[in-house]
Amino acid sequence: RRQTERMRAVVDGLNAQYFVRFDGPVDHRGARLQIARDGQVVESLRALLDSAPEVLFASAPRLAPGEYELRWSARSMPDGETTDGALRFTVQRP
Repeated sequence: RRQTERMRAVVDGLNAQYFVRFDGPVDHRGARLQIARDGQVVESLRALLDSAPEVLFASAPRLAPGEYELRWSARSMPDGETTDGALRFTVQRP
């Protein structure tokens, strides 16, 4: 499946939400979402099972300021094709 929208991060208080939207349904149970910093995984996220079929959505404690990368891997429900991707993002001090 093709990822159709770049990852977005929403920071509100002490928590952050992350989501990746695809062009069709993906396997939420088998999906992998990780946040890395300097090549090391700092947070492994669980995709919420009740999000929209074509969206991987996860929540985590807010990260310390710095440069990060969100990595994902998801399998398409209709054809079993696996999609991997990554997006760099920055957390700044408020």
